[in-house]
Amino acid sequence: MDASSVRYQIYLLLSCCPCEGRISGIVDVPNACATLAIPDSIFDGQVFKFAAHSTSPCS
Repeated sequence: MDASSVRYQIYLLLSCCPCEGRISGIVDVPNACATLAIPDSIFDGQVFKFAAHSTSPCS
């Protein structure tokens, strides 16, 4: 699979799934953080390595 097909698949996934995006720390410009929450219930199996207890570097 080449990079362009992976980008296209990500684009399709994010345009169809109920995702929530947040940008945090705008006032602290060097340390601004963007997060994207995707429910793992839309996948057939566990696709993320730490889906059960995800830790965000922003919190």
